[in-house]
This record gives sequence, structure tokens and C-alpha cells, in this order.
Amino acid sequence: MPFLSLLVAPIIAGAQYGPAASACEASAGAIGHRLWRLRAKCVFTLPIFVCVAAASPQALAASAWDKCSNALDVKNDFWDEKIEACQKVIRKEKNPERLAVAHFYMAENLGHSYYAFRRTRKTDPCDFDKENFSFQDERIMQSGICFPEGAAADRSFELSFIALSYRVQRIAEPTTTDYNAVLAEYDKALSYSPGNEEIKKARADFVSIIQDRNDAIVASLNNAGRDEFRDQLARDEFNAVAKQAEEQFRGGDFKKANADLDGLIADPLFADQQATFRQNAYLMRGVSRLQLNDPSGALADLTKSIEINPDRNTYFQRGLAYGALGKPGDAAADFTRALETAPNDNAKAELLYQRALARYAAKNAGGALDDFNAAIAMIENGVLYAARGRLYLDRQDYTAAKADFDRALALGLPDAAQRAYAYELRGQASAYLQDYDGAIADYTLIIDMSAAPAARRLDARLSRAILHHMRRDRAKAMADYDAFFARMDEASEPTRAKALAIIDGLKRAGLYDGSGEQYGPALRGALAQCVADPACRF
Repeated sequence: MPFLSLLVAPIIAGAQYGPAASACEASAGAIGHRLWRLRAKCVFTLPIFVCVAAASPQALAASAWDKCSNALDVKNDFWDEKIEACQKVIRKEKNPERLAVAHFYMAENLGHSYYAFRRTRKTDPCDFDKENFSFQDERIMQSGICFPEGAAADRSFELSFIALSYRVQRIAEPTTTDYNAVLAEYDKALSYSPGNEEIKKARADFVSIIQDRNDAIVASLNNAGRDEFRDQLARDEFNAVAKQAEEQFRGGDFKKANADLDGLIADPLFADQQATFRQNAYLMRGVSRLQLNDPSGALADLTKSIEINPDRNTYFQRGLAYGALGKPGDAAADFTRALETAPNDNAKAELLYQRALARYAAKNAGGALDDFNAAIAMIENGVLYAARGRLYLDRQDYTAAKADFDRALALGLPDAAQRAYAYELRGQASAYLQDYDGAIADYTLIIDMSAAPAARRLDARLSRAILHHMRRDRAKAMADYDAFFARMDEASEPTRAKALAIIDGLKRAGLYDGSGEQYGPALRGALAQCVADPACRF
């Protein structure tokens, strides 16, 4: 029998050489090397096959079948060629019993390919001592076992950790097959020859090899290195989760990132990590929670991150969390801290913008205006102009507000919702300046903007209806009133309140008694009458 590792031997047990006295073996040439204990008169009860082989040994020797069944040297690297030869036989063969034989050889060749031992020519991966043995080479643990060089055969693997030099017996990496593929070929062989005990035994031997090998690894770790191995597996899993969480976070999947970070931070290994790692973990989970509308959870995590190592980005994110929790004073304070280390004008302008919003929410309009002015001095940006325009509008400086909205729209705003809002606010400023044509033009732009939010477009309908009403343009006013009241429930809450105030005004003027549907003939008639009467005001 050619040299094989003890772990490999069971794979080919009963499959290497037939009996020397076999007449078929003598006449079939290379096939005789692989007829796995089959007697002269029975190959899967295939006397015809054997006879054909005996009758034409030269043709058979040159055939794909010959290469498929040749296993003289299990140490060589020709398994791919043997497997390919078996595949050719299987593709062309029709006879079920011959197919059983072919699939058996296929399984055997795949098994050798999967378990063939090689000596590595690289630096011996088993040259280590117990203190430096970390089990980090996962491939060694999965594909080979390290034994002490020159150790007695009966010496325990446990004691071998004392030795400083080891020799690897390394299983070839499975480039053409895997464990399941080998079993699949045995199963195919059995499907063609269900009662064949030789195939059953070969399959059982293969499964036993897997189990024996796994048991050997586990047994070797029961004492020496067991705790280290277990700890390394825990570290590997911890690192894998950390990597996955970061990838999900950077990919914007905050829900999955948050779930992974929950497990990571709860892991006992987390406390032993470097400060930078823990800081970033809390920061990522804090941002994820903020994105998932959990500002309280975000605040807790971001505060922990700052306690470990305060930095600009964490202060910025915590400022957003404070803002979402309705604490604009605390938000402004965090944005101020972040400003101290802002690296460039873009970063400073963003922080000034956020602090301006926080200050304005905290009733500090003067401080907010200063921040908007400072940010705009650093960088011209449509969002900054629109935000300052809103402040001017609230302070009833309509000329300055309109100028800022003009500039914001000229520079461009990021999306349709922001553009629609800027048109609405500019329309309000124009209306207060009695530029009704300009206001109507802006509301018309919103109504015609298909990408704008539906509520914003409906709000613009009522605003334009009121402007047409003020100009006593009955047809246009009533067209907009009709369009608005038919879908009033879809409007924003402030706009619905404005519509109800109009109805109350009609009641106080004695034009409507509240009878009928929400927008029935009586209410419509009252609106039409009010539009036609210059004295009718709301």
C-alpha cells in the first residue's frame, strides 16, 4: 500500500488493491489497483464490465476510466485530473451498475483530494512554544494537526506542548471539492446500487475520518491550551461582530448596527478593549440611536463616549441629541465645544449653523443671527441663507427675509421639500410686502412641483386662494378653495387651523350657519359671497 497518513488510511480501506489472485485484476491493468476488494467474478455484479476490461486491456488503460480508477500514488497532486476523468465517465455512462462504480471512484478521488497530506516547504507553521501558541492560524486548526518531531507514537498530544519544535502534517486545501461533495458522490453511487455494502462501508469510513480528526483536535485542547483556544475563539467572534457593526454603520443600516453594538458593548471582552475602541463603539451606537429616533439612548451613549475621550464629532452628535430632546441650551453648549477644534471653514460653518438653530430655539435671536452671519461670511450656502431668511421673517424684517430667500433659491437647496418650503416663506414675505403677484407666483411654483410633499402643495392652495380672495378674483379664489377643502384633512396642522379660522369668520359675519357637510353647498356659497364682498374680512 502506498504511504498514507493514519488519518487518511480509513478512506481507502478496502479500496486500494484487490486480491492478488484476481483474474480480472491481472487482465485489467491499472484498474486492478482500485477494485476495492472485489473478487474476480463480481464487480457490483458486473461480469460484463470486467470481461470487457479483460478483453481489451490496452484500450481500457488509455481510457478515462483507467485514469479515474488509478490511485497508485495518493501523495501526488493529480487529483484534479482523476476527478475530471471520472466526470467524463459519468457523463457518457448509461448503465446504472457501471455508474455506481464510477461514482464510487469519484468519491474516492474526491476524498483523496480533500485529505491528501503534504509537507509544507514554507517555514514550519508548527515551530512554536506553548507561551506563543495562540491558535490564530485557523487553517492549521481546520486542515492539519501538529505533532512533536520525533515523538513516540504513543506520546500524548497534551504532553507535546512541552516540546519547542513541531512538524506539521497538513491536509491539502480543497480546491476541487469539499466534505459534502465527497458524501454526495457516495450517495449517488448508493442510489445506483442501494445494497452495496462496500460503498456503505467506504462512506462510513469517510464520516469516521471527519469525526476522528475533530475528536483529535478537541482532545488535544482538553488540557494544554484549552482556555487560550476558547478565549481566542471568543476574541475572533468579538472582532467579527465589531467589523460587521462598523460596516453596517458606514452603510447606513443603523438598525442592524445598533443591534450588533448592543451585543458588543454587553460582551465581557468590551471592558478590556482600548479606549479608542470603546469610545468609537459608544459613538457609533449613539449616532445609530439618534437616527432611529431614540435621542435619550443616544444622549447616554454619546456622554459615555465623551467621558472616555471628548472629541469634536461626539460633541456635535450630542448637541443634536440635546436638540431632539428639546434642550437647546445644552445643545448650543456642545456645539460651542465642538467649534473649538473645528479644522476648517466648512466644519465651522456647519457648527455655527447648528448653534444658531439651537440659540434661536432658546429664544436667543440675537445670538442666532450672529452665528448665521458668521457662517455665511465663511461659506455661501443656500441652506444658511434660507435659515437666516426664516429668522428675518419671524422678526418681521420682510425685505431682508425676501432677499435671503432669493439668494438661497439662486444658490440651490438640497431637495424638493426644502425648495418648496423656501418658496412658501418667500411667498409670505412677498405677501407682507404687498407683492401679491410675487407671492402668487411662489405658491404656484409649489403647487406645480410634483416632487414637493403633498401637504406642502395643499397648504400653498389655501395661501393662493386667500391671495386671490384679497384681490377679489372670484373664479381663481373659488377654484383654489374648492381644491383645498376637498382634501383639507391632508393639509398640515397649521393650515387646517387657518381654514377653521376662515369658517369661524364666515359664521361671525353671518354668512354661514355651520349646516350641511364639512364643505357643502352652504359653506361654498358663503365663501363665494365673501370673495365678492369687499367688506368681507377674516
